[in-house]
Amino acid sequence: MTTTAETQRSYVLEASARELADHRAELRSTLDRRRRDAETASTSATDGHGETEHLAIAEQLDNDARLDAMTRAALADVEAALRRVELGTYGICVECGEQIPEERLELLPATPMCIRCQTRVEQA
Repeated sequence: MTTTAETQRSYVLEASARELADHRAELRSTLDRRRRDAETASTSATDGHGETEHLAIAEQLDNDARLDAMTRAALADVEAALRRVELGTYGICVECGEQIPEERLELLPATPMCIRCQTRVEQA
């Protein structure tokens, strides 16, 4: 027989899985848009820029590369969480095997670890 707590947890897990799928779509869309924008910018760039403009462009390209890397890392985290959903291990800490509190999953749906293990990993 299913308890109220189990039903609540199941609801949170399902809601988190939907949120993860939506977030994955957003991240993929963002990467695609940024790739198209970069292609457009590179084909429309001219060599008539002065040194200051070239420095500003180089700085913008560096910032874009960092944003792309952060977006790809977030996408990898989301996809890993969705794999755990498929495997039936979502919501279970990958380090200690304990259930990740529902509140943590609601705030950080892609998190693979409970707070205790995350803290331990970050301090190592």
